[in-house]
This record gives sequence, structure tokens and C-alpha cells, in this order.
Amino acid sequence: MNTKLLTLFTIFILHVSSSYGHNFSIKEGYAAELITGDLINPTAIQIAPDGRIFISEKSGTIRIMENGVLLQTPFLDLDVDEYGERGLSGFLLDKDFDNTGHVFVYYNVIGQNHNRLSRFTSNGNTVIPGSEKILLDLDPLNGTTHNSGAMRWALDTTLLVSVGDGLYTEKPQKLDNLFGKILRLNRDGSAPTDNPFYNTAEGNGKLIYALGLRNPFTMDIHPKTGRLFANDVGDQAYEEINDITTGSNYGWPIIEGPIIDQSAPDNYKDPIFTYDHENGYCAVVGGAFYSPESSTYPPEWMDKYFFSDFCTGNVHRLNPETGIIEDTLIFGAHNISSLYVSKNGYLYYSIFGYGPSQVYRVSYVGNGTPFITAQPRTEMVSVGENIEMKIEITGDETLNYQWYKNDSPISSGNSANLILENVMLSDSGSTVYCKVSNSLGEVISDTITLLVTSNKRPIISILEPTTGTNYEYGDSLYFEGSALDPEDGTLNSNQLEWTIFFHHDDHSHPGLPSTSGISKGAIYLPRVGETSTNVWYRIHLKGTDSKGLSSSKYVDIHPITSSIDLKTIPTGLTIALDGSPKTTNYSFNIVNGNQRVLTAEEYTYRNDSLFRFSNWSNDSTDNNLTFLGGDFDKITAHYSYVGKYIQGEGDGLTFTFYENINFTEPSLMTRIDPVIDYQLDYGSFGWGMKNDSISVTWEGSILAPVDGEYKFTFEFDDWLDVSFDNEEKFDRNWGGEESFTVDLNAGEQYNIQLNYQEAQWIATIKMFWEHPYQSKQIVPQEFLYSKYDPNITLDPNKIENLEIFPNPGLTQIHIYYPDSQPSEVKLFDIKGNLIQEKKLTEEEYKNTFFTMNISKLSQGMYFFQIKSKDKIHSGKFLKK
Repeated sequence: MNTKLLTLFTIFILHVSSSYGHNFSIKEGYAAELITGDLINPTAIQIAPDGRIFISEKSGTIRIMENGVLLQTPFLDLDVDEYGERGLSGFLLDKDFDNTGHVFVYYNVIGQNHNRLSRFTSNGNTVIPGSEKILLDLDPLNGTTHNSGAMRWALDTTLLVSVGDGLYTEKPQKLDNLFGKILRLNRDGSAPTDNPFYNTAEGNGKLIYALGLRNPFTMDIHPKTGRLFANDVGDQAYEEINDITTGSNYGWPIIEGPIIDQSAPDNYKDPIFTYDHENGYCAVVGGAFYSPESSTYPPEWMDKYFFSDFCTGNVHRLNPETGIIEDTLIFGAHNISSLYVSKNGYLYYSIFGYGPSQVYRVSYVGNGTPFITAQPRTEMVSVGENIEMKIEITGDETLNYQWYKNDSPISSGNSANLILENVMLSDSGSTVYCKVSNSLGEVISDTITLLVTSNKRPIISILEPTTGTNYEYGDSLYFEGSALDPEDGTLNSNQLEWTIFFHHDDHSHPGLPSTSGISKGAIYLPRVGETSTNVWYRIHLKGTDSKGLSSSKYVDIHPITSSIDLKTIPTGLTIALDGSPKTTNYSFNIVNGNQRVLTAEEYTYRNDSLFRFSNWSNDSTDNNLTFLGGDFDKITAHYSYVGKYIQGEGDGLTFTFYENINFTEPSLMTRIDPVIDYQLDYGSFGWGMKNDSISVTWEGSILAPVDGEYKFTFEFDDWLDVSFDNEEKFDRNWGGEESFTVDLNAGEQYNIQLNYQEAQWIATIKMFWEHPYQSKQIVPQEFLYSKYDPNITLDPNKIENLEIFPNPGLTQIHIYYPDSQPSEVKLFDIKGNLIQEKKLTEEEYKNTFFTMNISKLSQGMYFFQIKSKDKIHSGKFLKK
């Protein structure tokens, strides 16, 4: 599922809507005020230090609102490729915009099939011609969607940029390209030397900050903590909000949403929040931290994260610490494209659509007086038609409406909607406004001047395509039409306007942007893109006569579809469809001409057997089979038996941390690490543990899944000693890389112990393996088994500076701490997962011990961490 774009505004014959207001509701005590309704497809919002509001449009323009007025001359007007979801995707004002006038823009270069990041320089309300400095040209795209282009400044003033997968499902996991990544750049476009892959990737790969994303459409950074959240638009199952950290991998296309039973890639990190597509949800597209310099909202909103869904139009408040939705601010504001929090504490959001699109500002109006959120509007109408005007307003208690025409009350004007029926020429020039009141106050709307003409609307004819036409991907969609006006006769092509939408369910993507000056044309229907079969194209034609009156018409065309049965011999093996694993036998529907890719891994397993790919039933021996819908109705992947394979069920290795460099007791902490894959800045081992002058032991066992020779490789600094199967393999100082090979038997477990010493600076320790049926990879968790014995008896004073008694405990334990004023208590399980945390009140820390009920905890080992002043105290206990 790609990002969805819906038509927002339609002009109907004999009916004119007079409001750009949106059909949504908002939390009681808040109001969404329409800032402007005269935009086309807004993609991002920024506010300059002087209060000017900058809004980008997909077509390549950036507009400015100054003193409440949308300026007619664009700040920037670029020629861009805006086919499909391409266009001007995002922009960012310089951190020092007042002095530099720089603005950074991400757009698709017309005629070149790639996105570009450039810096422009402005003077006043316009960009200086010829000031573009190209910072980065990205690689060619594979389709018209998944462009991304969100940008934010890190706290160190480096530039963070999101890049979609460009419809290359295989690229987000690789460092030889920028697709499906978050990038980090210096202001001149160069790569910061502390980027996580600076020393391992080549060329532009040095820019990569995080990987494994599908379409990180929007993102935001907390202005005080620097925490970065990216909203990654999902495929068929989940939408994700990812907490982006340096070097992390977010799983796409191996994992969509939270990990379940997939094999995680190196440095994998689960989303902080996911949701499925139930109840109309489809795409997470807006995100903003609420941490302004001055707040206008109640305190519970501070430091929380706003996000929205494109299809439901709901804007939720997410607690970034717990990953839980706490409240919903807006309901049903469909097609939100961006959220933005101003420094003075207002939330802005933009609505996307090919008709006039809007930007709203959310205010807290808790006292309940009437507040106008959208002013009435109208357009010219023809004699005998109706005019409808609407005011949108919020306020407590019953709202009383009274519309006025030429300062006289309208008898039927007692609701938010006003319909003036069968208007005459004499109505032209009349003024209309509305008063709204409740017991708390009154407000008066803008005054509207009516425009009525004796001119008649043109009649629209779409000659091609005709109703009932079908298509396949790879076709050209031809369109032709005309408009006949009663007064003007046949309208010329400059008076015609075409738009084409590619619909998916009840949502849509842009197919052809608003295009005038032609009476006929054609667009290519790309083979790569949306994979659903519930799709169709809608072709709109609008005609406008010399007096400004318009009418419109549309035609729908639907695809030719077929079905495919995917099988393997033997059955029950896994084949990837566009990177998404499918267990055979598996059937799916496809639009004819749709280009898809089946991937058969060279080696795969089922139960306790290992198999090797031989060929497809069409005789192709290529592991990656690219095909088109309609090429065949069934396809089979043939495999041959290789040997025995044992799938692991491990939990990781036991991690013991010493706050000294010589493994000297007492240890500070013990837990289970699922994999050994660290390249850490200071303090990143977690739980407040430092990384300098420390030592760590990992111990447990490794399960061999197959028979054969295994090569183990370790990357590390500063010193590492490794024992395998009770034999020391190496003992090396000053870091680097060490390897050894061993012959292992399938299904057997072999003891392993890593003794690691870190002297100073960055801490690196990674453990890889490879064998005849597996290329080099971090040893996965399922083949690592910890040394933890749940039946051990602990000495509570051996390694802790917290006293925990009784230990082991059954229903209740007491924790004695050495400082008099602890501020918070955290409880972790054996794997390091946070189970519970509590802020202590003054009353609770008057005593020198804290009591906790543990009756609901399952048996096993747990850890406490108590923060007190500038110290962290740790301790562990056993639940019987």
C-alpha cells in the first residue's frame, strides 16, 4: 500500500460550495482555524522566525503567508516531475535563516527520474534566481512512489533527510544505495565523519544514518532531546513510527511492523508504535513533537508526539516514553499531509488534494466562546442556480446562527449552512455575513459579496476513454474531450483542465496533475507500483468559460486481472514475493502487466531438512524471477534435499558487566543479550552503564543448524579473549578482526565465552558466522543459548549495592537504598526489558526502603535500578 491521495474538492453542475471547510471533528475545548484554502497539494509547512508561514506544493512551488495573506508570487517556483507521487516532497528553512536566507529543498528532477536535494538562497519573499546549489542527486527510481523527502535539523545542526525505497524492495537492507534510509549530512552536503557507516560504506553510503525503511514520509525531531521519530508508511499489514537511532535497521522488507518470528537483520530495532489497517486506517503521514518555546495547550500535551493517518484523518497524541496513544485531538480530517508545531505553541496541519487544499491552525479555546474555524466563501453562479455558504465554528453550549443579506436577517438563515435558492441578477453585489452566539459571547464572520451572471455553464464531453474500458499496466491511457459553452461555443484547449487519479479502495494516488492547454493526451500506466487489484483510474475533465463559470465530468476505467498459484517442490517452503515471505502453497491475484519479483533463496529449510533451489517450472535457474501479471497462472520453484537442518530456539548469551577493566567483582549488572552486535558511543550499553574502562563477559552456547565447517569472525576494540568448546581460540589486544574455523555437527550445542575489555572511546564488539549454506552474518539469536539457570540461589550482597530481602522472594520484597532521596525506580526482566517504572514521591522516599508486591511476576531473575541524585544503584533478585 502506497501513500494515498484523495480528491478533496469537486465542482458540481448547478451547485457551488462556498466553504473550503473540512468535515472533521475536534476534541472539546480546541478549534481548528482555516488559515488558507487556496493551495494545491501542500506537502510541508515551515514558519520563519519573523512569523511568515512557508508552505510547499507538490507542483514545485513554495508559497508564503504574510500577515494572514497568501502572497500571489511564489517564494520558489521549480519545474519538477510531479507524475504520481513525485514532485516537491519537502523543504526546510536554514537554522540561521534570518542571516543566510537558505532553504533546503527535496524534489524530483523533471525528465531525469531521480530525486535531488538542493540549497537555494532567498532575498525577502523570493528566491534569488540562479542560487541553487545541488547537494545530492539520488539514484534513478523504480517507480513513481516511495520518494519521501522529509527533513529536520539535528541538535548538532547536521541535516537529516528521509528517503523512500523508490519501489526497490531489495535495496533498503544494503549500504550501496540510499533507498529506504535516513541520511545525515553536513550543511554543504558532505558526510559527517561520525556517521555509523562512514568507515565501512563507499561513496554516498557514508551519508546513511539508519536503514531498513519503506517510505518514511514524514519525521520530526524533539527540539530539546534530539530524539528523532520517522513515520514509515507500510505495505499490507502495519504502519510504523520508528525511533531513529544511529546505525539501526528497521527491517523492511524482511519485517513489516513488530517482529514476530522473522530473522532480524543486524542492528534491528522494533518500531516504538505500530497500527494495522483496521477501521479505515491506511498510512501514517504526519508527525510532530509538541515542545514549543511557549505552550498554548494544557500541560499534558508537552513533550508528546502528534501523528496522523491519511485515510482516517485522526490526529493522535503518543507518549514517546511508553509508545501508547494517550488522546486524540482531531477526528476525520482526511488526507492530512503534514503536521508542524510552531515555536509559540500551535499545531498546524495541511490537507492534500487536487482541488483547493487547506492549512489549519489548532487553538485551545477552553472557555467555550464561539470561535470561527472556517469563514464562508462563494464563487460566481449562473441565474437560477443555488448558492450554498457554510461557516464552521466551535463553542460550548448551544450555538445560535443568524445570516444577514445586505444587513437584514435572512429568515431561513439559522444554521451553519445557508442556501440561497434560484438566485437572480439582482442578487449580484449583495453582501452576506453570519453572526454566531452562545451564552458566553458572539462572533461575526467575514462579509461575502455575491456574484451572479446570466451566463450559462459549459457542457462537458469525454470522448475517450469510454465507460467500460479496461486496461493493463504497461498500456498508454489515451484521453480526449471537449466542452461546449452556450455563449462561447466550443472552448479552446486553454479553457480545459484534465486531472487523472489512480484509485485504490476508497483512496487514490495522483496519476496526472492538473493540466491545461490540451484537448487530448496520453499517460503511461507504470508496471511497477501498487500491487492491489482493487484499483481503477478516474479521468476528470473540467471546462471554464470566458466568464469564469465551470463544470466537470469524469469516467472510470478498470483493470484486467488474473490469479497465480505459487508452489514449491517439496511443498511448504518459503518464497519471497516482492521481498515479502510467503509459505507455499500460496495464491494471489494480480493486475495484468503488473511487474512483480519472486525470490527463491538459494538455501531454505522446512522442519529438520535443508533444501537447495534448482529451478523454476519455466526452466529459469535465476533465484530472482521477474514476471508480469498475465504471463502465467501458476509457477513452481523446485528444490533438492541437502541434509539435516536444526532450527534454534535460543534466547541469546548471558551478559555480565563490570565497572572496571579487569572483570573484578562485584559485577554491576547481568542480563541476556539476544545478539553480539555493538558499536557504541559513550553510555550506550544501556541502564546507565558507561563504556570506558569496563569489562564484559558473554557466555552460553551456540547451536549448529547444519553439519560442516563454520567460520567465526569477531570485530572489536580494545581487547578480546574468545573460548569455543572449552578451548581458547585467541587473546588479542588493540582491537581489529580475528577469525577461526571449526567443524560442527547439526543439532549440537557448543560452549562459548567472550571476555571483552574496553579502554576508552567507542566500544565495538560484533560476532559473525558463516558456513557452506550461510553467507557472513551476525550470529542470530535463535542459535545462541544463555547460561542462566532459574534455580540458582543468589547472595543479595555479592554484586549489588542495593539490599533486597527476602531474596529469593515469593510475594513481597523490600529494597534498601543507601541515599536518602531516590527519584525513580525501574524493574527489568532477565533480557533487559523494562517491566515497570515508578517516580517516587517525597512521602515514599522518607523511609530508607521501598516495598514492592511481586506476586504477579513469573518465576525467574529480575533487576532493579534506582536513580538517586547523580547516582544509579542496581540490584537483582530471584522470584520463586
